[in-house]
Amino acid sequence: MRYLLLLFFFSFSGYSQIVNYSGVLTDDMGMPIPGVNICIRGTNTCVQSDFDGNYDIKVRVGQELEISYIGMQTRYVKITQGSGRPFGNEEVQPILSNDFAHSIKEENDTLQATGPSGTASYSNNTYYLQDVVNIKKDGNNVYSFVNGHDKTRLYIDLYTEFLAGVPMRERSFQNRFAQGRSIGGELAYRGPETNEIFSWGPQLSTLHISDNATPWYPGGDIVPGIGSRIPVFGANGFFRTSTENKTSFTARLDMHQKGDLKLNLTYRSATGNLPEVKNNDLATTLSYSRNHNNHRFNGTFNFNRFEDKLSNANFVHNKAVFANAVTPPHFDNNAGIVLPDGTPCSFSRLENNPYYLLQNNRDASENTAMSLSVSDWYVNDRLTNDLRLLSQYSDRRTTGGNIPLAAQVAVPDYTDRREKYSLLSIEDAFEYDDQDHTKFGAGLNLKYQQRDLSRQYGLGFDGPESYPGAANDQYTLSKTQDRAEAALNLNLAHNLREIVGYDDELKVSVGGNFAASSTYTGMVYGGLSGNFRWNDLLFRRLSLYGSAIARQYEPIIQNNNLYFNSLAYSLEDLKLMRNHQELFAPNATTTTREKVYTAGISYDNWPLRMNLELYQKKVADMYAPLNTGGTFSWLPSVNYEQKGLEFSVLYDHPRNDRERFSFSHDLHFTAYENKVTGLSRNLDRLPFAGFADVNKNYIEGQPVGAIVGSVYERDAYGNKVIGTDGFPLVAGSPAVIGDPNPDFVLGLSTQANYKDLYVRVGFDWSKGGDLWNGTSQTLDHYGVSQGTAQQRDVTGYVFNGVTQTGQPNTQPVSFYDPSLPVEQNRWVRYGVGGVAEDAIEDATFFRLHNISVGYNGRIPYGKSSLGLVVSVFVNNVFILSKSDTAFANNTLFNSADTSGLDYFNAPLQRMYGLSVAVKF
Repeated sequence: MRYLLLLFFFSFSGYSQIVNYSGVLTDDMGMPIPGVNICIRGTNTCVQSDFDGNYDIKVRVGQELEISYIGMQTRYVKITQGSGRPFGNEEVQPILSNDFAHSIKEENDTLQATGPSGTASYSNNTYYLQDVVNIKKDGNNVYSFVNGHDKTRLYIDLYTEFLAGVPMRERSFQNRFAQGRSIGGELAYRGPETNEIFSWGPQLSTLHISDNATPWYPGGDIVPGIGSRIPVFGANGFFRTSTENKTSFTARLDMHQKGDLKLNLTYRSATGNLPEVKNNDLATTLSYSRNHNNHRFNGTFNFNRFEDKLSNANFVHNKAVFANAVTPPHFDNNAGIVLPDGTPCSFSRLENNPYYLLQNNRDASENTAMSLSVSDWYVNDRLTNDLRLLSQYSDRRTTGGNIPLAAQVAVPDYTDRREKYSLLSIEDAFEYDDQDHTKFGAGLNLKYQQRDLSRQYGLGFDGPESYPGAANDQYTLSKTQDRAEAALNLNLAHNLREIVGYDDELKVSVGGNFAASSTYTGMVYGGLSGNFRWNDLLFRRLSLYGSAIARQYEPIIQNNNLYFNSLAYSLEDLKLMRNHQELFAPNATTTTREKVYTAGISYDNWPLRMNLELYQKKVADMYAPLNTGGTFSWLPSVNYEQKGLEFSVLYDHPRNDRERFSFSHDLHFTAYENKVTGLSRNLDRLPFAGFADVNKNYIEGQPVGAIVGSVYERDAYGNKVIGTDGFPLVAGSPAVIGDPNPDFVLGLSTQANYKDLYVRVGFDWSKGGDLWNGTSQTLDHYGVSQGTAQQRDVTGYVFNGVTQTGQPNTQPVSFYDPSLPVEQNRWVRYGVGGVAEDAIEDATFFRLHNISVGYNGRIPYGKSSLGLVVSVFVNNVFILSKSDTAFANNTLFNSADTSGLDYFNAPLQRMYGLSVAVKF
C-alpha cells in the first residue's frame, strides 16, 4: 500500500488550543505530492498542498486531520498538545540533564562527564529534526536547530496552456435551390438586385453563370439555362477554429520568520469561432503573509484588465450567425464585403452581410478591476479573532450599437456605457471556545458600495464615415447609487457526546444575523439558522445532519446583465435589437426572503464516501425585470419553491507498496422540481429571458422558466383545428410549450493512475427537460434548411385534426405549390419563427465531457529535480441527444438565464488542449 509520508514543520504552533499546522507531503520515494486534500474531519475546512507538497492549515487541538489523495491510502492525524511548539517565548529544555551527567560518571574516570553546555529551542516534532542543516548557539547559550525549511527559499512556477476549439454539431443546409420564389406558377430566380430574401427558387442545375458581371457577381451573373456550373458555398465555412493561449508565472519567496511573498502574473489571449472576435486579459496578484507572536497577517493586491474587441453587447454575434445562415447557397458573403457604391454587399438589402457586420461593428468592452485585502488572524488562549479589510474598484466600459447601412436599421445608434463601482468593507469575526463542549461566535460587517453609471447615446448618423463620432441626436443617462450596510452575526455551537453509544457525537449550532441598510425601507432585517450533525451514529463513520435557514437580502446595486432588453423585440426584429435600457435597484428597497431546509446522511469510511441530501427552498419577493409599456423596472415580483435531492459517491481505490496502478470513481446525481407559487401586481406571467414572442417565464403554478410561445388552435379535445386551405390554424394567444428543467443530471468521472501517469474520463447525462430550437424554424422559413429541400415537393398531405366545424380534416395540401404565392407554403405562412410549439425538442443528452491524459511527477535536473505536470485533453468529445443541432447547455447570448433557448447561438465547440506546468 502506498502511503503519504507526512513531514511536518511549524511556522507557528499549538499554544493554547489552536495551531497553524504546516508541512510537506511526500510519497514513499521522497517526491513531493501536489494537490493533496488536507481537511479537518467533520468540517468543510480544507486546503490543498501546492506543487512542492507544502500546505498550511489552522486547526484546533483535539481535532483530527484527514489527508487524502487519489491512489494513496488516506491518513488521519490527531492534533494533540505535543503536535507543535507554542507561540511566543518557547520553553527551554536542557540538552543534557545534570542527573544524567552524574549517573554516567565513575570514580576513576579519566574522562570527566561535563554538565550541560546550554539549552535548546526546537520543535518537538520528530520530522522537523530530519532536515537539520545547521545548529546555532546564541550569547545566552541557547541552541537552535536550523531546518532546511527555515532557510529563505525561492519557488518559481511556470504554466502555459493552449486550446483550440473546433465547431461541432453544425447544421445541415440545402445546396440545391436558388434564391427566388414562385411567380405565376413557375419557380423564378431572383437575384440580389431584387432584394429577394427567400431561397424558394428553382434548382441550381437549371441555372448557369453568364458573361455579364454584376456588383454582386463580378465573375458573371446567374441566369436561367444550362451552362457553367454554379458554385456552392457552405454556410458552415463561416465559423473558425477558436484559439486560446494562457501563460502564467508564479514566484514565491519563503522568508520563514520574515514572511511569505508571492507574485502571480497571468496573460490570456483568445480568438473566437466568429471572424473578428478577439479578447485578452491580464491578471496580477501580489500577496504577503507573516506570522508574528499570536498574529497571522496577510495582504493581497489584485489587478485585472480584460478587453473584448467584439463583444456581444448588442447581440452582434447572433445577428452575424443569422445573416450567414439565411444566405442562399450560391452567394459568397466573403467575396466582396462592400459594393462599389460603398454599401454592404449582401444577397438582399433587407439582409446583412455577416462579414460587414463584424468588421464595422463597434461592439467592444473593457474592464479594469483592482482590489486590496488585508487581514489579521489572532489567537489567544480560547479566543480567536479574524479581522479583514477589503477595498475594490472597477471601471467597465462597453460600446456599440446598430451601425449605419445595416439591414433594416432606419436610425443607426451608438452607446458608450461606463460604470465605475467601488466597495469598502470591514469585517471582524470573533470566536470563544471553552475547549470542552461549547463555542460562541460574533461577527460585525460594515460595508459601503457606490455605483456611478453614465451612458452617452447617439442616434442617427449620416453614414459610416460619421459613425460613431457625429450623431444627429444625443442624450445622456447618468445615475449614482450608493448603499451603506451594517450587519451583526451571532452564533452558538454545542457538542454532546455518547448519547446513544460510546463514540457518537452530536454537534448543534444556532445563529442569527441582523442588518441595517441606507436603502432598506424598514429598520432592520436579518435571519436565523440552525443545524446539527450527528457523527458515528449507530456505527462509525455514519452521520446524520440537517439545517434550517431563514434569511433576507437586498437586491444588488451592480447589475450588468442587460440581455433582458431582447424581451422588447420579436424574432423578426432581431436585426434591430440593442441593449439600451438599464435595470436599477430601487432607491428604497424591500428584501427578498428565503427559507432553506436540508436533511442528509453521509458515510465516510475510506476508500468509500457516500452522501445523500434532501433539500427544500422557498423564495419570496425575488427581483425580476418587469416590462411596463416597453420600459423595464427591477422589482420584487416572484415567489417560488424548489425541492430536490443530491447524491454522491466517491470510491478511491488505493495502491500498496507493490502496486503501481490505482483508480478512483466520483459520481454525482441531482434531481429537483420547482414551481412558481405567486406573482405580485396581479401578473399572469412575467417573461425574464428570450424574445417578445418566445420567452422563459415565471407563471404561477408552472415550473420556473416555463417556455411560452405560439401554439396551434385546438378544440376542447386537444385536436388541431384545420383551416379551409388545409393547414393548421394558429391560436390567438401564446401558451406554455415547454419546461427547460431536467428530470435529473448524472455526472461520473473516473481516473486511473500508473506510476506518475494518469488518464481521466468524465461523463454527464441530463434526462428530460425541453429546449426551443427556433433556429431550425427560421431556416425553414427562408428555405435554406436541408429539411425544406427534402420536403418542398410533398403533395397530397393531410394534417391530422378537425375542421372549424368539428369534422375530421380530409383536405390534402402541397407543402410548396408554385401556383400559389410563396407566403402560402408550409413554412413561410407561419412567419420567421414558425409556430413555436413545433420548435420544442427533448433536451436529453449524454456527453463524454472530457478525456485527459497526463504526467505528474519530477524529472532530474542537475543535483535537484524539477516538478513537471503535462496534460493533453479533449472536452466535448461527443454528444448523443434527441436534437441534432441544439444543445441545452449552449445558452442564448451566453447568459445563464437563457438556457433552453436556441436562436442562432454560436456553435458548440470540441476543445483540444495542452497544458504544461514546470515547478522550480
